[in-house]
Amino acid sequence: MTARDAEPGSTVVAGQAVVRLVAADSLWLKLRLDQHRSTGLQVGLPAEIVLRSRPGQVLPGKVARIEMLGDSVTEERIAQVAFATPPQDVSIGEMSEITLRPPGVKQALAVPGGIAPARRQRPAAWRWLPASRVLSRSGRAPAAPTAGCRSSTASRRAMW
Repeated sequence: MTARDAEPGSTVVAGQAVVRLVAADSLWLKLRLDQHRSTGLQVGLPAEIVLRSRPGQVLPGKVARIEMLGDSVTEERIAQVAFATPPQDVSIGEMSEITLRPPGVKQALAVPGGIAPARRQRPAAWRWLPASRVLSRSGRAPAAPTAGCRSSTASRRAMW
């Protein structure tokens, strides 16, 4: 029971709340996430929860619900995160920090930092040519896949 809205002996009308109850196993945390960073937000996404009253303890959880209506003023999406196992003696309204772990990218091209900077202070754009499996600098002929990279397995793997 979280609140008693009527005292013993008070007159109440039909439909008026007398007490407020909360089921401990249905507690959700409200998560507000910037719309720009909400890619990959989905129900069931694992979450790590740290309550303000327990700063050293990470509690597992997951995204239980994503609200259809976001906040257009703050440009945020709203989601509800549920505890995997609700902790004992948790207080309603407590602040928390939630970390979401979206699934990793299965295959991506990583461009080594040595070839990313512009030459002679002119901006450059690199593009991936999948047919030839090489990187090409805008307006120039394709570069060798390992141009600007150390000759190592890690750099070759990053390029391919």
